[in-house]
Amino acid sequence: MHYLLIGEYPFYEKNHDIYYRRLLTEVLHFEYVRAERLSPSAKDLLSHMLQRNPAVRFTASQVLSHPWLS
Repeated sequence: MHYLLIGEYPFYEKNHDIYYRRLLTEVLHFEYVRAERLSPSAKDLLSHMLQRNPAVRFTASQVLSHPWLS
């Protein structure tokens, strides 16, 4: 969904090892140019969908009931 809305992956690296390390350790920020056009509601949904902790991450039903999708 991040790619569909913004046109790029949350983290980009040509080296797969560095990519996975960044994916597991870095915090997702929406402070880059292409993310500026997203509404606060869309950013909220993406943030919840991309949580590393499964206990905090949105379930499919939570995603579908999010105000941005309705």
